[in-house]
Amino acid sequence: MKSQKDKSPEFIQQKYIQLLEVSNIDLHKKSNPFSFKNISIYSVLFTLIAIIIGVISFKHTTNINFDKYLTATQYNDKDILLETEKGVFYKITESTNQRWLTDNSLFININSKEISFIATKKNTKKLTNNYQLWIPQDKQYKLVLVDGTKIKLNGGSHICFNNNRDGKTTNVLIEGEALFNVSHINSQSFKIRASDMDIEVFGTSFNISNYHENNFTSLALVDGSVKVTNSQNKSQYIQPGQQATIYKENAELIVGKAALSDTLLWTAEQLYFSNETLDSILLKVGKWYGTQFIIEEPTIKHLQFTGSINKEDGLIHFLQKIQYTENVNYTIQNNTIRLNLDKN
Repeated sequence: MKSQKDKSPEFIQQKYIQLLEVSNIDLHKKSNPFSFKNISIYSVLFTLIAIIIGVISFKHTTNINFDKYLTATQYNDKDILLETEKGVFYKITESTNQRWLTDNSLFININSKEISFIATKKNTKKLTNNYQLWIPQDKQYKLVLVDGTKIKLNGGSHICFNNNRDGKTTNVLIEGEALFNVSHINSQSFKIRASDMDIEVFGTSFNISNYHENNFTSLALVDGSVKVTNSQNKSQYIQPGQQATIYKENAELIVGKAALSDTLLWTAEQLYFSNETLDSILLKVGKWYGTQFIIEEPTIKHLQFTGSINKEDGLIHFLQKIQYTENVNYTIQNNTIRLNLDKN
């Protein structure tokens, strides 16, 4: 015998969510979206009954907001933040692990590594809400949209996004750096605005970088084909292995060969340097660890390094490497690191 608690909307919702997760739902395949492979017949029957009852219950629920699942906070640059259309910020921490169904059949899953949206029926035209994600300098985060598009965001990035893929709406506004894997949907393009670069794709993989301090926007294409347009309305299709760059001072669109192995190293939490100045390297390392570098000896800026570093090795390991190779001393005070030349 089941208790009254077992028949509650919360209990029904959890059973529905379990079915969605086990079934690995994919609404964009022509086959039945529910796959019952490897699920016992008893579990399936029980969950289907729960869904039937749940449909009645869900009709009477009110809109579920983030207040019930996440902690509202003020804007800050230390936490991963989800911002709603109403300008309310919610922080995502290492302990965050929430999943729920909204009353318009949208399944939301949020944890410390990823936020994903899954539509449990074909109602994506109704999903017009805009959200924003703010990523601190020392963190990375993943975003999965309703259409299956996957976006990995680098530290110090900010993205505005929606789940309304109709071929007309701009789906993403991005500042920072992100690796996109856009799902292919016939006749429905995916549109991105990155500073002064407009990108239109139908299904492909590419890296975008437009950190404000770099004064340029670049797109490196891994596979597929994308259409890139600059602010002067000049367009060009980019092929795999190519990189499109727009420099802010003249808005010119330049297409050349992409160094994909270097460009994508950040996705593996590595950085590679080839005859790169210390001044340039410190900008990237500072983003990684959320710290500020002050070079007190001007000649140090122009020292060149070739090699790679792993983020997991830590900041001290990096500092020791430049100290041993070029006699660069460092002192750490709070979140600031001062660099000087060892003249002894």
